[in-house]
Formats: sequence, C-alpha cells, structure tokens
Amino acid sequence: SVLYLAVMALLPYALWCISNWCVTSLADGEGSFKDIVCATAFALSPLTITNLLNLGLGYVFSLNESNFYSLISMVGIIWAYALMFFGTMVTHQYTLRKALSTTVLTLFGIVIIVLLALFIWLLLMQVYNSVGDAYNELMLRMRE
Repeated sequence: SVLYLAVMALLPYALWCISNWCVTSLADGEGSFKDIVCATAFALSPLTITNLLNLGLGYVFSLNESNFYSLISMVGIIWAYALMFFGTMVTHQYTLRKALSTTVLTLFGIVIIVLLALFIWLLLMQVYNSVGDAYNELMLRMRE
C-alpha cells in the first residue's frame, strides 16, 4: 500500500525532527525547527541516491552478487547517519561531545514519544470499548 509506505518513510523522519527540536531547545541549540527539518532532509539524500542505484543494479545483479547490493545499502545508511549527526552539530553549533549527547537524547526522546503515543492509543481503545460495551448493555436491557 502506498499509504503504508509513506507513513513508514515519513514517521521516523518526523519523530527525529520533533524529538531533536525538543532536546536541542532545552540544550541551548541555535537551530530552529525549520533548520532541523532542512538539515535532516539533506542528510537523508544519500539514502535516496543509494536506493535508486540499487533499483537499477537490481536488474543487473544475480542472487550471488547480493553482497554488493547490501554493501551499497549499508554505505548509504552509514553516510546518511553521519550527515544527520554532523548536521545536528553544525545546525546547533555544538561541540562533538554535546552533539553526541544530544543525539543519544534525541533517540531516547523518540522512544518516549512512541511509548506515549502507544499509551494514548491503548487508552483511547479502552474508552471506545467501554462506551461500546455500555451501549450494547443498554440496548440489551431495553429489549428486556
């Protein structure tokens, strides 16, 4: 499904940007949310390049040459992660140590955001089920 693929591609990007903005605004970062969004988008461009390269090479490689395919993907991922790290460092004018700590805190913030979203979803499902059960019970009592 195209919608599923779009969500799976944009959700980690949005989580990184939101969590990075939250952490860096508390850690005296100089970049704005717009700067974070732009730096992250530019940092992810190697993934697009390597995925397009792999798309073309997928028609050329055989199953025995799948290691080259994996190598190209891994190089793109490492390149993108390095650009995201150094993009955070440059955007917020951080030292290497502070950029490393804010990156770890950003990843921790992503986990917290996902857990909070999961808890809210589960709470809403409980409320929905409770209201549905109350409605069904009320309809059952009215029939009697």
